[in-house]
Amino acid sequence: MKKNMVRIDERFHRNLSLFLEKEIPSDSSFVLAVSGGIDSMVLLDLFSGFVTEKGVNACVAHMNHGIRAESDEEYEFVEAASKKNGLRFYGCKKDIPFLLKNSYRGRSPEECARDVRRSFLESVKDEFHGDYIVTAHHKDDLLETFIMRLIKGTGINGITGMRKTDGHILRPLMDFWRKDIENYAFLKKIEYREDKTNYDVDYLRNLIRIRTVPHLRESFGDSVKDVLIRDWDNLSAADEFIDYYYLEDFKKKCEIKPDECHVFFCDVVKYPAAVRREYLLRLYRDWNGSVFGMDGKKLVSICERMEKPGNFTIDIDKNSVFEKSYEDVYFRRRAVEFVSRTEETDDLIKIYDSVDSVLKKPVFVIREYDRGNVKKLSATIFEQVCDGLKKNNNDDVACFDLDELDFPIYIRNVKEGDRFVPLGMNGSKKISKFFKDSHVPRETRKRVMVLLNSKHDIIWCVGLRIADGFKVKEDTKRVMRIEIEKKL
Repeated sequence: MKKNMVRIDERFHRNLSLFLEKEIPSDSSFVLAVSGGIDSMVLLDLFSGFVTEKGVNACVAHMNHGIRAESDEEYEFVEAASKKNGLRFYGCKKDIPFLLKNSYRGRSPEECARDVRRSFLESVKDEFHGDYIVTAHHKDDLLETFIMRLIKGTGINGITGMRKTDGHILRPLMDFWRKDIENYAFLKKIEYREDKTNYDVDYLRNLIRIRTVPHLRESFGDSVKDVLIRDWDNLSAADEFIDYYYLEDFKKKCEIKPDECHVFFCDVVKYPAAVRREYLLRLYRDWNGSVFGMDGKKLVSICERMEKPGNFTIDIDKNSVFEKSYEDVYFRRRAVEFVSRTEETDDLIKIYDSVDSVLKKPVFVIREYDRGNVKKLSATIFEQVCDGLKKNNNDDVACFDLDELDFPIYIRNVKEGDRFVPLGMNGSKKISKFFKDSHVPRETRKRVMVLLNSKHDIIWCVGLRIADGFKVKEDTKRVMRIEIEKKL
């Protein structure tokens, strides 16, 4: 056993040495992402040897995510290990639970932690003047990610997104299985910390590692893991082939900005459906920074809907949508306000908490808010629908399908970039364009207010037009009628 352990030890050292010599410029500096777990502590040990032997310039970055009680102790452990190995330590503490309730509301803890960690590592790279960020991902991580993305469904690019070298991200342990890392840690007597959440099967990745992969090995033999990795290699080759033509052809026709990316409809539909899906996925990746949020089902829905006439909008996640508007198609950000739903601010005023609040206090007076054109709102709930309610929409009155509304209801001024789907239209329109088309005087546009639901969708450009998705329809059961009193 010891002979085998020595061989593994030498293989790790030789593999990293060849990787750095062949793939990375000799004067490069590295930011090591170290969590304190066995994988990253092996990475730290390997690079510490290269710092001593070859003068490699490296530092350690560790983020305390504040999720578990052990987080503070792990922070101190990694800091001490860094100093012991002569490496500069960069640490930060982030309150992920707090961020989930505020800036990352509606997103998963894993997604929030990943995004915050990525931003932290990039900031350390800038401060340290590093060339590369190095993570401890290994072959089991690759296999789990491959299976996870197969389950969720995505294009080839989404399935093959983890590579040993990915821009300035390096994953030098990708040639090794977790068992190899455990053997290395045992041989070198490396101390590490175990994350108890790694055994929580409520997380999909943990479920795959703890149950799915062992079941596959039991059913098909130990070689099934290597077979799946070979499949991943084959798909990666196909991905590189598609990416080459995407960059040489389709991407040159696209305009990518922080809040939206745009391409002409005719430059999308000319491709076969399979090519169109892969190109749109790559466009989303380049605009969004990753393929997260876009799955195969959404891609198919987008491409199928593009075969039909008319404008449309399809939600990708809480922060972004895909939209066709006449001759253009877009990926764009939603105009989202990250504020507490129990808080009233100058920018966002909560009007009604629920249907009960409407019944108890139907009249809402807006006080100490001189920038808007609304003084008072009066709401009425109707349990039966008459013809008058179906048509009763004018400058000062709006009728909504009550069962389509999501409470609380808010009001605020129009902001730059606001969009909604005006009554009678299929696709969304910027409110600035709606003002222009409706000949709203420029001097009054800044005082126009909008009504929003709990998802921050605009349901009424107050005094002008309601949103089509909230109108009273033939099958509407209950109606909420709102009448406003404007300021002089």
